[in-house]
Amino acid sequence: MLTVTRRLSPEETAAFDLALITLSLTADERTRSRHRFTTDDGQPVLLQLPRGTVLADGDILVSELTPAASNLAIRVLAKAEPVLSVTASTPLALLRGAYHLGNRHVPLEVAADYLRLMPDPVL
Repeated sequence: MLTVTRRLSPEETAAFDLALITLSLTADERTRSRHRFTTDDGQPVLLQLPRGTVLADGDILVSELTPAASNLAIRVLAKAEPVLSVTASTPLALLRGAYHLGNRHVPLEVAADYLRLMPDPVL
């Protein structure tokens, strides 16, 4: 099993010729820094990243070996997920919605003209 211990910076990624395998993760899964996943081609991989690491679409992950030695890296892909986009007739109404959703600790994307969140039957 491949154990991933660090995320490469864009400069480091460009410096090496890496064979990339992909790992598709949901938004929730991209917040897990220590977890076992299966790559898109069926290989088991163990993430052991620094606590608090949040992965983004396109991030490159490598094992504790130097990238040049292993020549294998994992590209993180964001899985498509259903979302709700909330709009309002006034900015104040949108701000009130953001306040109430935040008060319930709902993960939320806030933009100037919309709020975006995961579907929740309770909400």
